[in-house]
Amino acid sequence: MKTFSLSIRTPEKELFDGKDIESVSVFTEGGPIKVLADHADLTGNIQFSTLTAHSAKGEEKFMVRRGNIFVDNAKKHVTVLAIHGDALEHVSFEDVEDYLKHVDEKIKAGGAGLSDMQLKYLEEEKLAVSQQMAEMKK
Repeated sequence: MKTFSLSIRTPEKELFDGKDIESVSVFTEGGPIKVLADHADLTGNIQFSTLTAHSAKGEEKFMVRRGNIFVDNAKKHVTVLAIHGDALEHVSFEDVEDYLKHVDEKIKAGGAGLSDMQLKYLEEEKLAVSQQMAEMKK
């Protein structure tokens, strides 16, 4: 099977840097996508999402929050740059629930001190986190 390399980075750390990846699945603003080897060049915006990297060795899962995915077909490389991320095994349902409560409190406060754009961002974040919580419950 054809493969590619994958890098997942946040401002704090490099979460993953691996080769021989067969596919990557993640939820973007346009909906869920799955990237396979030889995928066309692509740039997408990631919401609060589980990212799954599949290889012959198995799968590795990460929770990433707000970022971008870049597919470079010529280099056979996928790069994910996220504001925040961690291995899924280090993220608890309670952590995600607490984050959702925090976002909801900011929205309910009427966005005091926030611009319309920031308030819209929080509303989109709430939707994305709610969707991922539903997936985590499955």
